[in-house]
Amino acid sequence: MRKVDVFFDEIQVLIEQTKCEILREELSAFFQKHIHDFSMHIGGRHVAFYFLTINLKNVSILEINWESCVRLHNLVIYEELMRKQKVLPSSLKRVITQYYNVYKTKGISNGLFSYQLLINDFYREVYKHLKHKFRNIQNIELYEMNLVSNYFQHDKKRFIDYKGEDLFSALINYPLDCDYTKLIKIPVKNGSRNYWVNTDSTFIRTWVEDYLFNYAIKYLEPVLFRLVGYFFTDSVNKYKYQVNSYQTVDNVFLKHQIEYFQKIPGAIIQRISPSKPNAFFNQLVILYRSLLDTIHVEQGEIGLSGEYVSLVQYEEATTAIKGGYTPIYFNPYESVPRLEKIVFLANEYTRKGANSKNFDLTFLDLSNFPEQIREDILEYIWYGAGTFYQKQKHNHIVKDFYNYLKRNSGKAGQNFEVKNAINHKTLFKYRQKLEFKYTNTATLKGALKTIRSVLKYYGDKYGVSNSMLKVLNLNKLEKINGGTPITDNDLKVIYNEFKKGSDKNKLSLLVFEIFILTNLRIGEILNLERNCIEYKDPAGKANIRYLSKTSNGEYTNQLVSEKVTYLLEEAIRLTDLTATCNSSLSKYIFIEPTQRKINHKLKIVNFTYVFKNVLAKIEDKLANKSYTVNNLRHTYINNVYEQGTKLDYSLPKLAAITNNGYKTAKMYYRKYNEIELYVEALSGVTLTNVDINGEIRNESKTESKNNVKSNLGQCKENSCVFEAMECLICPHFVTFTNRIPKFESKIMELNNTIKSTSNPIIIDEAVSQKKLLSQYLKNMIVLEENEDGASET
Repeated sequence: MRKVDVFFDEIQVLIEQTKCEILREELSAFFQKHIHDFSMHIGGRHVAFYFLTINLKNVSILEINWESCVRLHNLVIYEELMRKQKVLPSSLKRVITQYYNVYKTKGISNGLFSYQLLINDFYREVYKHLKHKFRNIQNIELYEMNLVSNYFQHDKKRFIDYKGEDLFSALINYPLDCDYTKLIKIPVKNGSRNYWVNTDSTFIRTWVEDYLFNYAIKYLEPVLFRLVGYFFTDSVNKYKYQVNSYQTVDNVFLKHQIEYFQKIPGAIIQRISPSKPNAFFNQLVILYRSLLDTIHVEQGEIGLSGEYVSLVQYEEATTAIKGGYTPIYFNPYESVPRLEKIVFLANEYTRKGANSKNFDLTFLDLSNFPEQIREDILEYIWYGAGTFYQKQKHNHIVKDFYNYLKRNSGKAGQNFEVKNAINHKTLFKYRQKLEFKYTNTATLKGALKTIRSVLKYYGDKYGVSNSMLKVLNLNKLEKINGGTPITDNDLKVIYNEFKKGSDKNKLSLLVFEIFILTNLRIGEILNLERNCIEYKDPAGKANIRYLSKTSNGEYTNQLVSEKVTYLLEEAIRLTDLTATCNSSLSKYIFIEPTQRKINHKLKIVNFTYVFKNVLAKIEDKLANKSYTVNNLRHTYINNVYEQGTKLDYSLPKLAAITNNGYKTAKMYYRKYNEIELYVEALSGVTLTNVDINGEIRNESKTESKNNVKSNLGQCKENSCVFEAMECLICPHFVTFTNRIPKFESKIMELNNTIKSTSNPIIIDEAVSQKKLLSQYLKNMIVLEENEDGASET
């Protein structure tokens, strides 16, 4: 006889041994229903049916209820069967022994899912046949939806690993001692599952359901989102107050949950998500985003402060929340907070002009500093010179400086005093440290400027003298080689590549075109607002309103060409729909939605990222491989100066066109004729062949005490040979390049004299003096730039 036939005979004998007659009849009918599903080879399904039969042997029809269903589901097949080895059917002994060994070594329980499906199907059959006869059978209707039709079979061992732990209930379809009202039925590709939400709160259950159906079951592995639900509801259950409405979800509750999630054992995180240690915190953030979406639709109000509402919607929210940062909006008119770890949320004080970045959050961690230093750093950020962006950009340098003072003083804690740690020697050693660290002079200059700014702010408090500040002087750190204009050929190659990708990056193409057609900086372009066009003439030229790098937070105006006007209007049209999103960034032109799976959000176009990608694609075609975004502005300015010089434009006119001052022009476009233009513009006279016989030196190390009038220079003679003190034409006159500001001031003083008088004699004398001063000034600037030590004129 075939082994499968032996199995059929043995099962029917076992069914006949069922004590409850009604269940015996139901089991017999159930066997006939499934008899054709058994294969000819004994396997897991055969074992599953046998296991169900023997576990119903002593059960009464009145015991068929939810509790018995859960008990049947949680029996461990092979552990139970091996206890009864001596009475196992002959047809199953061998296969059960084999499966038991597999279960013990690999954690795989063959036939488990067949067994659970048979339980569910049997309960449905009993309900179908007996619902009108027994109340407990009629109750099956209440939980019939939880008699799921299939189970998650992938990676079974991960579930087995948690057996015996409290959180195991979250991983199985039928938790022990679980009311079926705490289960949620969730659909999957090949059936459905039960999800345990251990809460009596309708509010919390709805919250978790929204998270499940809108996000979790679409994007996460079941083992992760099951444990997220477990930890989330467990944190709610352990909270000191009831959470049953939007208003009760406040800062205190969120902080409680953050503390709870911080305590999730590392071993569990490692087992669940070894490559993503922030997995549970990420899901906590997404749970809150899901709630905020619901509140937005229902127009409700949440108990969370506006700062936390904004924080959880930002991309780096997990970093801030897990790191214990407190979110605040920076306001220089409010008092300084007493906090160790701050995350600044973007607002009008952190998004300004050309210094604006795509940073929604800015982090500041002062937890390693004593209270005195922490308060000083925060006060400097709030009230010190410069913009918030500049101070935050260099806050690592500020922190490094204070750390250096602590280490160098040899004291710590309450004994450390900043004032006692600062002296000439300390500052000199710190400068040496910076010079060793920063080989680039521009970077070194920035670091020194930052420390000087701090010391100037706390000059009296720290006892900082002028001679101490001189230790950190910026001499010889001026940037001498400035911008790198893009060559005509490279510019064409880059532009063509931008056009190729315009289907996906149309906004970036528009930014590129505006960049090369205007003097606007990248931040000034990206922060243009939708109402920036204040007036447009019939020809298309427009007056635009924007925040400039140098406008100190105030809006400035500029006339742009019809081509630029068209580009701006095109960008506004392209982002009209995007701007309807409820976001603080909706007022800007160059915005796009973030690619986020839940919770809609906007961001400013990351043009720098796109520009780098474009360059990477065409690197082989470029003469220069290291262009940056700012080189586009250098290109524009370079073209303006080239054309402006040909047209004999004055320096003030060129400065207005390029939105640069002379200092920047000197740095980037070092041409003699531009220096001449500058001097002519300053003095209001045309430089002629005026003779100057005095000496100009680069440095003044051995200055005499014979200072000439207005402190413009010195006399090499003991007594004046010109009674009228005509020093500027005297061969004994000597001046130095560090007197350039004195010459500029004197020229401006003479300009004012001319404006305030109508006397032709006074005017002629002033003009003559200006010509001499201008010739000196021109040669002094040239000498300073050449840095050849000394020169005679």
